[in-house]
Amino acid sequence: MGKSFRGKRFWDEHFRDEVKKQLNGLNREQKVEFAWRCAMRALPFLGTRGHFEFWPSKTRQRYLYAVFHALESLTTHYVYKKIKFMV
Repeated sequence: MGKSFRGKRFWDEHFRDEVKKQLNGLNREQKVEFAWRCAMRALPFLGTRGHFEFWPSKTRQRYLYAVFHALESLTTHYVYKKIKFMV
């Protein structure tokens, strides 16, 4: 009949393993660029549930700072290395 159903855990593990396999073929700078792109694409989703309420209010600012600091550091790295990347 149709596809057999497998649980969410199977697909999560399958996806993780596939991403690891694909990343193994990249050099360090390509991996850094991939991480930067993933973070930039995920960033808008952090605020979709309101005012970042999934983080405790006492630590929310620290977490947001960490996210933006990491993105800024990666961007600065690329600028100084003069590596072009498409956004």
